[in-house]
Amino acid sequence: MGFGALAAAVAFVGAGWSYAAYWFIAMAAWELFLRPSLEARIFAPDEEHGAKRAFALLAALNFIGATAYCVLPVASWASGTAIGQVLAATWLCGTASHVLVYFSNNKLLLAANLVPSALVALLTPVLLAEVGWIERVLGSVVLVTILAATGVFARDRNSLLQTLSHEARARTSAEEANEAKAQFLSIISHELRTPINSVVGYSELLREELADKGEAQLSDDASKILGSGRALLGLVNRIITLARLESGDAPVEPITVRLTDVVRGAAEAARELAEANGNSFTVYADSMGVAALDPEMFGQCVTEICNNAAKFTRNGEIKVIAKRVRVGGVETLQVDVVDTGVGIDEAIAEKIFLPFVQGDSRADRRFEGAGTGLAVVRALARLMDGEVSFSNREGGGTVFTLRVPIAGVASDEKDELPRVA
Repeated sequence: MGFGALAAAVAFVGAGWSYAAYWFIAMAAWELFLRPSLEARIFAPDEEHGAKRAFALLAALNFIGATAYCVLPVASWASGTAIGQVLAATWLCGTASHVLVYFSNNKLLLAANLVPSALVALLTPVLLAEVGWIERVLGSVVLVTILAATGVFARDRNSLLQTLSHEARARTSAEEANEAKAQFLSIISHELRTPINSVVGYSELLREELADKGEAQLSDDASKILGSGRALLGLVNRIITLARLESGDAPVEPITVRLTDVVRGAAEAARELAEANGNSFTVYADSMGVAALDPEMFGQCVTEICNNAAKFTRNGEIKVIAKRVRVGGVETLQVDVVDTGVGIDEAIAEKIFLPFVQGDSRADRRFEGAGTGLAVVRALARLMDGEVSFSNREGGGTVFTLRVPIAGVASDEKDELPRVA
């Protein structure tokens, strides 16, 4: 109605249409009182009236309203003034845009609202303009072209809005599905971890008891059960970590620790697997003082990298080298894990940190694994504002480098933790 009042004022002042005020009053009464009342009656609950009849009545109601609105462009064009003809063309453009946006989902309502404007665009210049026939025809062509172009633009806009709406719904569904997946993985993983812990614990007890009794063969079998149980427990723990990371439930909790103890403790967790594959395993982590970092998160990263090196190295050498360095002016704890294993194919080098991507992805691959370890390492490292990278060594093997900033904490060469009152 605001645009209607503005257009009526232009028609009255610029085009000299003296009845513009009466037209506006009539349209205001139609919009505010008459049309809402009639629509309420059309769609009132009535078992005798079906949906088709209701929409037919609604289309007739819209046709009446659209025809009444067309009085403005007809009167403006008939004035013969330049501003009147501009107003008529502009009004028809707005009408087409409005109709295509709001009524494109129902062909009957679309036709009821669009036909009056189309007839006005086609016939008004021919019947009312006091000029030659060529000018009249050209006027009709111009109005019809403008109306059609506006309709196309409105249709494209409507299509774009529908596409965006569908994408938004699809994105919401995907996010909900991803959250449900993360919750499922977390729940099922926790349910699996309890019985696996029992298997690991009883296998260890059984191995020790059989070893004490001199049952070497049975003790070896128990060791295999223990190894498989630990591998499965590690996989479950990594899945739990991935699920926590996806759900955002993995806060970094830095505390002041001895850096050497954290590195050595995490690396030693991979020693058994490394030596089981015939590798020498050496940790170089001299006194690095104390600093604040999340020991559990950082330790898991070191353990996963060492396990990865141990898995892909047979009868070789694995070195874990830790040092405190400055990178870009930021004090950083750096751990390099060097192995003499099979190396990594350059074709998949960019994918090895993605979840469930294996360094050896062939169906007949020699190395087992789900491809979750390195994905966990990168996710945890970035959560701590750090990074992990790798490079292949000349002659075989890889070097994985983990860097995590420990800025703002002074080094203490004596490795003495601060006293807590």
